[in-house]
Amino acid sequence: MSGESEGSSSGGQVRLDDLSFYSSSSGPAYTLDRKEPGMVQENMKMVREGLMEGVTLMRQAKEAVNHVVDTGIAHSSAAHYQLLEEDNLPARVGVIAATGLVGLVVGSLRGRLVKRVVYTMVGVGAGSAVCYPEQCPVREAGEMVYQEGRKNAMVAYNYVAGGE
Repeated sequence: MSGESEGSSSGGQVRLDDLSFYSSSSGPAYTLDRKEPGMVQENMKMVREGLMEGVTLMRQAKEAVNHVVDTGIAHSSAAHYQLLEEDNLPARVGVIAATGLVGLVVGSLRGRLVKRVVYTMVGVGAGSAVCYPEQCPVREAGEMVYQEGRKNAMVAYNYVAGGE
């Protein structure tokens, strides 16, 4: 260093302490002026906030209902499995008698003797189907209806498509 003062630079030289770590660009800088929202924006904000509050309430209600439904399904399936146990004959008899009694009450409210007998038989049949699902003739009838419907659907498809 020659005899110059520390603060001055000579011949276009820059001191090491004056150098920045990052290059600074002197490009144009833009700013957005802050402006008050208009009446339409304020109204849309109110509508949006109201809808979001409603959606939040609906989600909470849906979660509460789903919890109740899931709990009910768990309890009823446990009761149904308990009902299907071999040692539980008194409970099966009770379910069949109770559904028959419900059928009798509904038939009594609906009218004549024939309706009372029919509703009672339907109630007893429903109770028997719940207690003895493996021996229920409805399953066989449902399988037969499914097979016949599938066969008829294939015949109709082949008729429309022009095949045999």
